Amino acid sequence: GFMTRLRSTHYSQEDEDGHEIPPEYLTYKTLSKYEEEGAPWRFAEFLLANCNNIEGANGDEAFSLSTARSYMSAVIGFYKWMQKYGHIKNNDRNIVTHYTTGTALQELNQHDMLAHTKSGSERTYEASNIMRMFPKKENTPAHKKLKPMHPDHKALFNEHVTSLPKSTELIYRLCADAGLRIDEAIHFPANDIGKADYSDLDAVPVKITRTKGSKERTVDIPITLYEELEIYKESHARLKNLTKRNELVPSGEKLDTVEALLRFH
Repeated sequence: GFMTRLRSTHYSQEDEDGHEIPPEYLTYKTLSKYEEEGAPWRFAEFLLANCNNIEGANGDEAFSLSTARSYMSAVIGFYKWMQKYGHIKNNDRNIVTHYTTGTALQELNQHDMLAHTKSGSERTYEASNIMRMFPKKENTPAHKKLKPMHPDHKALFNEHVTSLPKSTELIYRLCADAGLRIDEAIHFPANDIGKADYSDLDAVPVKITRTKGSKERTVDIPITLYEELEIYKESHARLKNLTKRNELVPSGEKLDTVEALLRFH
């Protein structure tokens, strides 16, 4: 994201009022004695301008505050690495950001049997001016925060979701009933579906590999939904979709290491 943003400054752009912004030609080496002029600071300003849950946001922005902070933290870590190994100059004419130090009370570990002997201990931390630009708390409106679906809304969902094409219905039900993200549901793995009898379980554990952050996780699929996935996998519609896809893919070439079960139609 950082490099993509820098490359975008090599072309003319328009602001919200339609006025042309001339190219700035920023690169990761764009640093000066003023931290506000450097590429890291400019990237922080871009992230803040595109945060959807901070004060002044309208909700249509691309990033959450936590995502923006993690992006910026990674960029600062990247610059620390480059300075350490001499890939960029580290002097008062190439300032990435200024740092301040502070102290905070050390949180006690409730599982530590000797925690009572460590009360009042302090830890020293280092904070950069760039990271201090980001609010510590999100300002997400109450109506936009994640919360359980109201029973009445769930009843309406169940009533109308069956009118959708079967694959789309199953995608939405995986999200609503098993907590999957849309991308996880779309790439729900087909390989293990139907390989074992889980009829004596209330929920079937399934390993998901296509996840946010690419970390594998296991989700519990309600048995009734799992059985519908089994039926869908063996249905004529499923076979027809596979045939169509195989006609578009060269012989012997695999689409994915894990075959996806569902697609939007």
